[in-house]
Amino acid sequence: MNLKSISVSCVAVLAVLFMFAPSVPGAECTPVVYAFRHAEDFDTRQPEQPCLPGSSVKCTTKLTPIGMEHANLYLEMISNLENKENFCRLAAVYAVNPILPNGDGGTTNPYFTGDPLANDLFDLNPYVDVLDNGIDQNLKQFDHEALFTALIQIAKASGSVAFFWTSEGLHDLGIFLGTEIIPKKGGPTPPRNAAYIFRFDGTGAFLPPSKTDEFVQCFDYAKGGKAKNNFTNRFYCGRGSNSNLDVPQSDFDKLHGRICAPGTADFTRVTNPPDYYGYCESPPTGAAP
Repeated sequence: MNLKSISVSCVAVLAVLFMFAPSVPGAECTPVVYAFRHAEDFDTRQPEQPCLPGSSVKCTTKLTPIGMEHANLYLEMISNLENKENFCRLAAVYAVNPILPNGDGGTTNPYFTGDPLANDLFDLNPYVDVLDNGIDQNLKQFDHEALFTALIQIAKASGSVAFFWTSEGLHDLGIFLGTEIIPKKGGPTPPRNAAYIFRFDGTGAFLPPSKTDEFVQCFDYAKGGKAKNNFTNRFYCGRGSNSNLDVPQSDFDKLHGRICAPGTADFTRVTNPPDYYGYCESPPTGAAP
């Protein structure tokens, strides 16, 4: 089912219709908003392709093979974190609209990073419009109040929301959610494996992460150094250049992911491999979706 444009009121209704049961039976869950940077993409211009399914507007961006595999891991990563932290189940997935406000082609990378998650959970594509206006990366071209109202309605119905974004626009997305904690591109650019999580305060706001790396995306693979436990139950959290995945394509079927908290007692710090915070441990889950 391809829904590229949908009213905010309908989003709130769909949030209830598609919402899963709370993570812990009999316990109240915490609604959250996730903000993710898009997965690994090609640095060079790619052959033209429709910016959105069925669109006549063409784009020239594309995720790399490992970027597409990264995108396929979000269901596993978020589901595991929901169970661990008692976060409410996802009710909606949003992404930057690949078509720019002026009608030209922009970037498809956030959309196709969030697409497998939206497809798997709801048989939908990510929402890219608000009241028929495309969501631009800097959040300047549509009704902010309408979108924020939808987020609050979803949260009050015990649902969570995921946003997939560009590194250029993540700081503006953070401001929209009430904080400047997400760095601007040009300074310490938000890393590829960033996982900014905003908790609903129960009334009308979302509490920002306590620090930029409160949560980080981590994988059962680490490159370089003395990582001798690849593809087991250790999930390494990289920083710097190692925040990008670089796994041989022959090993894609072994790749799994988690969202870990480097500041917690169950997190193991390492100095080798270099450019890794360390790792968290989690039982294997079978093949990635």
